[in-house]
Amino acid sequence: MGGTMAEAIKQKVGISKPVSKEEGMAKYILNERNADRLAENFKKMRGGALKIGQLLSTSEESILPPIMRDALEKARSEAHIMPVKHVTKCLERELGSKWQDNFNEINMFPFAAASIG
Repeated sequence: MGGTMAEAIKQKVGISKPVSKEEGMAKYILNERNADRLAENFKKMRGGALKIGQLLSTSEESILPPIMRDALEKARSEAHIMPVKHVTKCLERELGSKWQDNFNEINMFPFAAASIG
């Protein structure tokens, strides 16, 4: 909300130019700074929330404006990995405290990402 208010003030006093031909609040919301905020927040999310953002990134222009779709695409391609501490806690909960005994080798850092396809 703060970003939208700041953009509205900037456009009203002439510091910033609208980046879209939208009317009403949309002309204040659809800007690069807000798109960057959206991408950064989605990159930190997990589970269903991240998947919703990733799914929206593949939408047509009629559903989501290009600047926001591009922000979600960035979140889709640059999502943060799950912290190793969290992965370890999940493995311990599911497989027990000696979960490492079940594997010959394990790499705690991803080499690929799950598909939304």
